[in-house]
Amino acid sequence: RDLRVSGRWFDAANVPLGSERQMSLPSNFNFPSVAADRKASLVAWGRPPFVDGQMFTPSSQPIGAEFRISSGDYTFDNFPAPAAVPGGFMVVWVRDRGPDGAVLGRRYDRYGQSLGPEFIVSDYTPGVLSSAAMAASEHGDLVAVWEVEHGAGSADTVAQRMTPAGTPRGAQFRVNEVTTGERFRPRVVSDD
Repeated sequence: RDLRVSGRWFDAANVPLGSERQMSLPSNFNFPSVAADRKASLVAWGRPPFVDGQMFTPSSQPIGAEFRISSGDYTFDNFPAPAAVPGGFMVVWVRDRGPDGAVLGRRYDRYGQSLGPEFIVSDYTPGVLSSAAMAASEHGDLVAVWEVEHGAGSADTVAQRMTPAGTPRGAQFRVNEVTTGERFRPRVVSDD
C-alpha cells in the first residue's frame, strides 16, 4: 500500500496558507517529523531501511527534490527528528540493529544539501534503541533524546547535548530516575 506524508501551512493567526499538500512520494513510510525556521522547513520520515526528507519554503513550495538522509547501510533506519540550527537543520535518527543499534545525525543547509556525512550521536547500546527526538535553542545548541528498551518491562530515556555542528557537549546521560517500567516516545524542548 502506498502512503504519503501530507501537510498544510498556517500563518500566526491560524489562517491556512493554501491547501493540504503532498510532501513525499508515494511509499511505505512512517514517523514523519518537521522542523522550521523563518527561511525554510525540513520534513523527514522513515522509509525503511532509510530516512528521507524534503525541504520547503515558508510558503510551502518544495526546495529541490526529496533526498536521502541516512545511508541505510544497515537493517532499519527510523524515528527521524529534525531541528533548526543556524544556517540549516540537524536531523537525528535511530539505526536499529537490535542490540547493536545507534543514534546517528547529519547536518543540512536550508536547500537540503548535506553539510557532511552522517555521524554517531550514540552507539552505547545496553538495549534496543527507538524513538529519537531533538530540540534546539535559538543559538542552535541541541539536545537529542531516545528510548533504550532493556526488555522485561525496563527502559530508559537517554539524552546527549550537542553543538550546532553535532559535536557532543559532555557525556550522554540517563534522563529518568525510575528504571523499571516502559518509556514511550520521549520528547524534549529547549527554553534557551
